[in-house]
Amino acid sequence: MLKKQTIKNLFHRELLSWSLISFALSALEGGVAGVLVNLFFKDQVSDFWLSQAVALAAGAPAIANLSSPIWAQLEQGRDKVKLVAFLSTLSAFSVLLYALAPANSVGLLMAVLGSLLGRICWSGVLTVRSALWRANYPRYLRAKITAKLALPMSLILAFAGSLIGWLSAGSIENVRILYIVLISLGLLGANFYRGLKIKGAEKLALSEKNLSATEGGFSWKMLYSILKKDKPYRHYIYTMFIFGSGNLMFMAPLILIINDQLGIPQWQQVLITSSLPLAALPFTIHLWAKKLNHMHIIQYRAVHSWSFVAAIALFNVASIFDAAWLLWPASFTFGTAVAGAVLGWNLGHHDYTTPERASRYMAVHVTLTGVRGLIMPILGVNIYQWLKLYSSEWAKYTLLLPLLLSMMGALIFMRLAKHQKLPVLPKTA
Repeated sequence: MLKKQTIKNLFHRELLSWSLISFALSALEGGVAGVLVNLFFKDQVSDFWLSQAVALAAGAPAIANLSSPIWAQLEQGRDKVKLVAFLSTLSAFSVLLYALAPANSVGLLMAVLGSLLGRICWSGVLTVRSALWRANYPRYLRAKITAKLALPMSLILAFAGSLIGWLSAGSIENVRILYIVLISLGLLGANFYRGLKIKGAEKLALSEKNLSATEGGFSWKMLYSILKKDKPYRHYIYTMFIFGSGNLMFMAPLILIINDQLGIPQWQQVLITSSLPLAALPFTIHLWAKKLNHMHIIQYRAVHSWSFVAAIALFNVASIFDAAWLLWPASFTFGTAVAGAVLGWNLGHHDYTTPERASRYMAVHVTLTGVRGLIMPILGVNIYQWLKLYSSEWAKYTLLLPLLLSMMGALIFMRLAKHQKLPVLPKTA
């Protein structure tokens, strides 16, 4: 086990790196990207194509996870620190497509492409970083450390997103200049990350190479094999698919609802869909971390999932009853849910696997998130557009389906927590 001082040094380097990288990442947040696409390209294409672009931009963080099998394959036996730094650099550079996009249909394509490419690279960071955290930090510290790393990231994302939203009310040229600054800070953070060390790097690389030699590299076939052989993990992932489908479906149509139905100013749209949820994260993430430290991920999800249900329920009430003021508490509640999701996302799969298989299990989770990320936002906006054809009143009910899916997932998590035989987790190292 690493000494406390070594862990502290590692943490501080990660803290500075991720904080700087967050500035560039703020432009790729689904809420920010979706609102800006809807704002700057509204008169350039038809409502149908604009809604599809909003769905892709807002859903890009999840859609990009389809690339996870590629990253899980590439990172086996490689220098993970250099790979994470390289992918972070590419993620920052992708924001250039936004900064250079002209205000026409070609620019719309560039903006959506920038979202997708940037988030694809970031998906690689998440996949590979999981193995780094598994190697460097003991289980009883992971949730706490993840929470401490998430705090400044969320505040920076919230601040930068708010700044983007505020400047967007004036001129797109102001946003372009800001994006160049954000890219520069992101590149600086990626470069600083290169100095990070990983515990037992040579031993881990050898174990991964041996695993690849005996079992082959990660692939869709490997994904199926993991789910087939590991019944508890399969139940967890299938339930996450139902639950997560609702969470990923609601944001894209919500952007259209608050713009078309509720008439919220654009800069407030960014606050509601991105900045406020991220700013809310620091208030509850440590509470979620305390729970996860001593709970199996199934037990944790059985509690945490209801925070998403509550948030989507509030957004439904705001939409159906034209109660625009409810968007603010709904957004804050969504932020508390995201705080817990950050921990579950990064750490949950570790309760099912061994160090050398950690990236593969993470890749299973991330890849299936990509599948629903590709389908659900587009499904959500098309349901909205279909209902809107009949009546704007009907369109207000679009968010009921995401609510139903999230509630179903939460109920299944409760059932699994009650009936699955779960290991007793240590409270200390």
